[in-house]
Amino acid sequence: MLEIQELHAGYGGGEVLRGLSLGVAHGEIVALLGRNGMGKTTLLRCIMGLLPHAAGSIRLEGQPLSGLDCFEIARRGVAYVPQGREIFGQLTVEENLRLAALRGGTIETGYDLFPGLRARAKDPGGSLSGGQQQQLAIARAMVAKPRLLLLDEPSEGIQPSVVNEIADIVTRSVRSMGLSVLLVEQNTDLALRVADRAVFVDHGVDAASIASRAVTREILASYMEL
Repeated sequence: MLEIQELHAGYGGGEVLRGLSLGVAHGEIVALLGRNGMGKTTLLRCIMGLLPHAAGSIRLEGQPLSGLDCFEIARRGVAYVPQGREIFGQLTVEENLRLAALRGGTIETGYDLFPGLRARAKDPGGSLSGGQQQQLAIARAMVAKPRLLLLDEPSEGIQPSVVNEIADIVTRSVRSMGLSVLLVEQNTDLALRVADRAVFVDHGVDAASIASRAVTREILASYMEL
């Protein structure tokens, strides 16, 4: 599904990704783990076309994404839920979902995922709680009927009970729809519970790829801030 080879990228002349390579198979959930500043969010931004890369390649089902604008990448089936959610706060919940449905989806997909959003359909997105905004951001991404879902820190700033609910719903939906997911998450318990495999990023390179069930505390301590 997703193939990344020897990717180099950064900001203002400083290199963050230094030859990172990874793949995500059809229907696979991959957790991208590592300390802060190692390049995880930078990678998602490169995949989505929000940040150009200096070298390397990004392919989706064999087709290159390099050089495409983000709207073209979205049309090819990539959906991105960024850190901080970035919903349209002044638009209603329904309007947020309808924007995503312009590419042929239906807002009912979002309401089926998170039924609680239906009761808030006419409320501005900015009036929702943090957990509800995250639900809206994920629902908006799923309405677009993606083939690849990029999730950046979905548990950030959300109470644990809501995090677990979101994780369970997304995992079931992803499995039933055969989506591929690349997940950046500092909550390692959550990441390893939902992911098939963990890829550890260290200073802009892929340091290790390990089945989630085989990740030990010692491995986490080597790559994470525990």
